Amino acid sequence: ISITHKPKSIDIASAKQQLQIDPSKLSLGDIYMIALTYEQGSKEWDDIILLAVQTYPNVAEARVNAANVAMANGNYTQAAAYLQGLPANMPEAMNSRGILAMSEGNYKQALSLFEAAQKAGVSEAAYNISLVKQLMQLKS
Repeated sequence: ISITHKPKSIDIASAKQQLQIDPSKLSLGDIYMIALTYEQGSKEWDDIILLAVQTYPNVAEARVNAANVAMANGNYTQAAAYLQGLPANMPEAMNSRGILAMSEGNYKQALSLFEAAQKAGVSEAAYNISLVKQLMQLKS
């Protein structure tokens, strides 16, 4: 997951209360700070990441993270919607689009996206490249 915002100093307990009351009063960084108090992939984590994109729907980072949560939960249609309109050259979006392409069986497209993401510095892309290459070998 990509979290680049630097949270201002707010204590977690207060932030969690504010999240329940009015998340729009928290920065995206504060929302991610709360998410990091839960295990990645847990229901609480997923709910907070999805709340972040509802609160900040025009922030590319929030949309990529929400797309990743959607794909992790098997909702590829929703993931595609989150990725729609994001810059083609955004490294994290390239990686997520690669995962989406791989899930649809478009292995060549996925490989191309993962390679571009890796060149742009996305560390998870290396694993995804090896995975899609294995899938391509199984298919042939």
